[in-house]
Amino acid sequence: MRDAVAEIGAKAAGSGVTVHCGRLDAAPVLVDRAWMTTAIRALLDNAIRFSPRDTGVVLEVLCLDGRARLTVADRGPGIAAEFLPCLFDEFTVPDTAHHHEGAGLGLAIARRIVEGHGGRIAVESELGAGSTFTVDLPLAPEAHGAAQPTGGLP
Repeated sequence: MRDAVAEIGAKAAGSGVTVHCGRLDAAPVLVDRAWMTTAIRALLDNAIRFSPRDTGVVLEVLCLDGRARLTVADRGPGIAAEFLPCLFDEFTVPDTAHHHEGAGLGLAIARRIVEGHGGRIAVESELGAGSTFTVDLPLAPEAHGAAQPTGGLP
């Protein structure tokens, strides 16, 4: 998470958007660091891209019921309900994105990475009210000697 925030910081500053870290629980998860950084960076990149200047993107991590929940919330234009079911599909670019760059691959890649780690990704959004992306990942097993991910994800 910290790697993704550090990598995206210059883009946020150049866009006049700040990235705020809300509650950050210690969330022991077994992930391939590079792949998960890519997924989180894609979520932050979209949030920054669609946020108006002088607003903020909020990143939080909570431990809930045996899982880590990461949320990225923005105050952008929101996403129309008809686009929500296919938002994580390749080449999906909602109408609200007509003046923004992108091929519609970032969220599809994020979904593949999260699901490859046994997690789920979802979005809640309303036109004019921004969007909140949620990533749920299983917490690391308590047993010693748990295998580390091999990095063979998409």
